[in-house]
Amino acid sequence: MQRSQVFATANTSGVPIRNSQPLAGSAFSGAAVAAKLIQPKARFSPSATLMHQDSGNTGSVDDHGPLGINTTASSLAVNLPILLWHSDGRLTSAQAGAWHGGLPAYSLAALDPATLRVLSTWSPPTANETLNIPYMELSLTNDILLITSQQGKIYVVHRSDATGSPTFTLNRSVDLLADGVLRPAEYILNAMFDSSGNIWFTTGGILGMGDPPQSTAVIGVLASDNTIAYTRLQDQFIENGIALSNHSAYIVTGPSGAANTTNATGWMYAFTASTLMSESETSSSSNELQVRTLWQSPYPAGSRLKPGGFARGSGTTPALLEHLFVAVTDNSDDQIALMIYPQQLSTFSSGNLSTNLDPNAAIQIEPVCSVPLFEPGASATDLGALAHSDGKGTSSLLLMNTYNGPPLYRGVDEDLNGSWNNMSGMPGGLVRVDVSAALSTPSTSDPAYNNSSSSTAATSSLTTKCGVKWSNPLRMKAVPVLSTKTGLVYGYTQDEDLAKQGLWVWYGVALDWETGEEKWRVRTGSGGAWNDDWMAGAVGSGGTQFQVRGFVLAVSGVVERWSRQGGGRGAEG
Repeated sequence: MQRSQVFATANTSGVPIRNSQPLAGSAFSGAAVAAKLIQPKARFSPSATLMHQDSGNTGSVDDHGPLGINTTASSLAVNLPILLWHSDGRLTSAQAGAWHGGLPAYSLAALDPATLRVLSTWSPPTANETLNIPYMELSLTNDILLITSQQGKIYVVHRSDATGSPTFTLNRSVDLLADGVLRPAEYILNAMFDSSGNIWFTTGGILGMGDPPQSTAVIGVLASDNTIAYTRLQDQFIENGIALSNHSAYIVTGPSGAANTTNATGWMYAFTASTLMSESETSSSSNELQVRTLWQSPYPAGSRLKPGGFARGSGTTPALLEHLFVAVTDNSDDQIALMIYPQQLSTFSSGNLSTNLDPNAAIQIEPVCSVPLFEPGASATDLGALAHSDGKGTSSLLLMNTYNGPPLYRGVDEDLNGSWNNMSGMPGGLVRVDVSAALSTPSTSDPAYNNSSSSTAATSSLTTKCGVKWSNPLRMKAVPVLSTKTGLVYGYTQDEDLAKQGLWVWYGVALDWETGEEKWRVRTGSGGAWNDDWMAGAVGSGGTQFQVRGFVLAVSGVVERWSRQGGGRGAEG
């Protein structure tokens, strides 16, 4: 197919991003491809969209992305750190306002999906609050936005377009600090709905992004009647999002406080909200909400932050593989590993359970399988994995090696074209790991039986195998997106050869999900103004890939778009 010249087509208002270095490299390489449908993404309850696309953190969408046909690129100098599409194609984001405490004060923003023009905004009623924009949630069933602030508040905000123009209404707010749930040195990070309408919340932060260390991790549930239950974990710290399916929450912690030592231990948990009968188990007794630990599992958290790292423990938000497995990485010093756990205890055999337990303690388990990732001595990740299942018994995860990644842009006092742009020191690499499960009755003579440390582990009802499907040496530090409508992974990268010369030339890139082969790439721009700054990508709005960006000059950000002519938003599968 003949590729057209790259030119701006989006009807955007505002100022395009300017190149801050000489434009170099090819405008387009590779070739256009035909869409290759793959199994629609797994569905989780409640239906929601977040930074990692859904409450299972699969990083996948049932929408069309670009195919490399007449590919165009355009940009807009606006600060939109996250893009969340409603089920009917409307778009909600956040807009930066005045700065305080070294950070911009964000407001929720309703956007025109075609132009990215801000149509209306909502700000917290209290001034100088820092909203946790990256971890906000949009319910796809009722257009409710759930967002927290670092000051300890939970906000439930409804977006309505019934009058023809969008409006935001604050339905509910809870101050966990004023209510005595949080201590002054504890900062809320996550909030997500479960299937009963309870709000799960956690404290936490990201050390490598400047958040203060905390020596406790609070995991709590807020019921619709404002009843609150929570548990506090000493010397643990939450540095990622959470995964949630129905009434189960999956959370990974890293070491902090007295546990932040060499060869430290982190923990993976499954929680649920349940009720205790306060007197006796009769209908006359009142129920008391509690956070109950379904299972827990220790993992190697290593001795330090890895070079270029952000998380002291695991750098990945838990990802759900349909309704069977949950996956995270550890933070072993030499070589990290992907760890696979069944979501429910019924999947485990006695061989996966620890035998030296306090009978009153939570059940302790081991992974059903694990896979070493990347090369020893140069192995780390601080990006969420992509997760997808083929509907035939095999689930897959895509992981990115971010070892020795460059730092974040620190603001207008830093050289826009400085070394913070240089990805050439990263070993890089993408790896797809396949996880297959089959019902079986294994023989006790099988050496894999009860050997959960190997890449194959067996239970009394399920045999699980894990292994690398393919690898690609590409360097990437922005979370990519998988489109099930095209079978392509959409990411953002840098020209490696030009980077060694001090030229930062940036590309949108498309990889084949099945083979890992790069199909095409399109140049977006040159210089630090086009750096993704570790922000997540998105796909939506008429076959368009977006890459949001952090802070640049006075405008404090960019959003880049590259799309194919024609097409349209894919239907929900």
